[in-house]
Amino acid sequence: MKYIFMILTAAFVFFVIQTMNQLPINEGFAIMQKNPWAMVTLLDLYLGLLLFCWIIFATAKNKLHALLWSIATLCLGNPVCVIYCFYILGEKNFRSLSKK
Repeated sequence: MKYIFMILTAAFVFFVIQTMNQLPINEGFAIMQKNPWAMVTLLDLYLGLLLFCWIIFATAKNKLHALLWSIATLCLGNPVCVIYCFYILGEKNFRSLSKK
């Protein structure tokens, strides 16, 4: 299970890099602003990321670390969420989740 998430995260990061090479981010936002569904999707993404940041602050012992994880989450998105889940839950807990 761990390797599946790692491969999917790496594939997503690769896709983001490829997209950034094809279209600068500011041009992408200009296109998105013309499409209401794109804006709703972006809002949905950031509401989910903000919720995840709240989970980070609720589970982190060190608030500075929580702040750094949250900044990374808001800047880089769901790949950071996957990495944080591996970090906080550990491989042993992911194995037990995959058996259920």
